[in-house]
Amino acid sequence: MKVIDFILERVSPSKKSLLFIDQEINTCSSYLQTLIKKGYSFGIIDQKTLCYFQQELESTPFSSLYTLKSALKEQHLICFSSNSNGHPKAVLRTFASWKHSFNIQQNLLDYPRDSSCMIIGSLSHSLHFFGLLESFYRKTTPTILPFFSAKRFFEECNSSKPSILYATPPHISILIKHFKQSSSLAIESIKFVLVGGAQVNSTLISEFQQIVPHAQIREFFGATETSYISIKTPSCPVDSVGKLCPNVKVEILDKSHQPVPNNTKGSIWVKSNQLYSKIILGNDMTLRNKRGYICVGDLGYLDNSNHLYFCGRSDLSISISGKKVSLELPEKALKKYLKTEEVVVITIPNTLKENELIAITSKQITFQKKKDALSHLRTELGALSTPKKIISVTHWPLLSSGKTDRIQLKKIALT
Repeated sequence: MKVIDFILERVSPSKKSLLFIDQEINTCSSYLQTLIKKGYSFGIIDQKTLCYFQQELESTPFSSLYTLKSALKEQHLICFSSNSNGHPKAVLRTFASWKHSFNIQQNLLDYPRDSSCMIIGSLSHSLHFFGLLESFYRKTTPTILPFFSAKRFFEECNSSKPSILYATPPHISILIKHFKQSSSLAIESIKFVLVGGAQVNSTLISEFQQIVPHAQIREFFGATETSYISIKTPSCPVDSVGKLCPNVKVEILDKSHQPVPNNTKGSIWVKSNQLYSKIILGNDMTLRNKRGYICVGDLGYLDNSNHLYFCGRSDLSISISGKKVSLELPEKALKKYLKTEEVVVITIPNTLKENELIAITSKQITFQKKKDALSHLRTELGALSTPKKIISVTHWPLLSSGKTDRIQLKKIALT
């Protein structure tokens, strides 16, 4: 527990800082609600991330966190982001900034304050931690499934009858597959679904609507460092990630940090009252400017009606034969062509071309279907952006956050 002692000693001079291992949450939820009222700071960290930080701290100068003492003049929470690249971060954020996010959600969905909530996945992930705190803020205790399985989800919904569900696109894809293959009944109690963690195609949302027939399904776009940037409603353009949230300003800038016209792709810079304060463990790659905007590496553009369009991440481009190639473009195209969210494009070394692309999916498709899919991509994106092959796997690996485990899939591609 070295990392917990380390943060306790240095994060708060008044010692009002506590961390909990997520397995303990079911026995201390009422206690955590009391801590929020008393102004304590806390976060929830899983064992895997804890071990990572313990190793990292062995080579981290202890003096690097002393600056936090002057920063903590108000209540903060430590949110752990379990990145799919295996390098998690501990994000410090004021509780006031979280409350701004809660109010955006409450005003958009307008649900009763006593609505019950279900969280599927480890609380160390920022989306699930948000769901926990939002429930506590309304003085309710959520139903938590720290280890996700489709069967367990349907059983628990029939038992606890939640009104609000937080989910990721991989969760939704797995639930749809189970629903089609089993005799599970639709979940009548769920009235609101918040989907985050990645873009999801409209076909998948339509299929999931059959499982939650009475629910408003809302996709949101944001990051651990920014919280809500935009939320998508049925009136938004299908390819967008929604309209900007209240009190959120977005600028699209080019490589010289100059604004670009509407409908022109560039880096997404965000300014709002929901921004994080500091990364206290892990690398902070966020860019900041003098006007209070931050950029986490997302690319996109705005249309003339303030709808935001996401075009990928700047750090998800690799070099093939000396040219920059996006991993997200073939991924998005294959998801649409194969009608599944369980598609990942990864890179493996190639001595002649520097890198080559491999696509992995859980969808079981014939050799001819794979051949047709690759032909479709070559026509749409060109030869460089088309994977060398498509691999089908029987089990889709997920992180405790509900996101796809890309590290595990890369191991599969290399075997």
